[in-house]
Amino acid sequence: MQNETKFTPGPWFTKREGWSTVYVEARIDGGMIQEVAACGPTDAGQDQQQANARLIAAAPDLYEALEIAREYALFVSAETDDLARIDAALAKARGEA
Repeated sequence: MQNETKFTPGPWFTKREGWSTVYVEARIDGGMIQEVAACGPTDAGQDQQQANARLIAAAPDLYEALEIAREYALFVSAETDDLARIDAALAKARGEA
C-alpha cells in the first residue's frame, strides 16, 4: 500500500545554529540545503531540544520502515489492531488523517 508522499526526501540531518535553535535540514537538488524544521528551546533544556530534532530528522527513515513493517504484517497476518495503528500512522504522515 505505497502511497505517494509529498515530503522532502531524506536523508534529513540536524544542525545547531547558535544556542537557541536546532534545525532539521535536507540536502536536495544537487546539494542545495532546505530547512525542514526548527526546534526552539524547551523548558527541559538543550537535551530535549536536540532529541526533538533527532526524532524529526529520522522521519523519512521511520516512514519507510513503517511501510516495510506494514507489508510484513500483512504477510504474517498481524493483529488487526496493529495493522490499524500502522495504517493510521502512515495516513497521518501523509496528511490523510
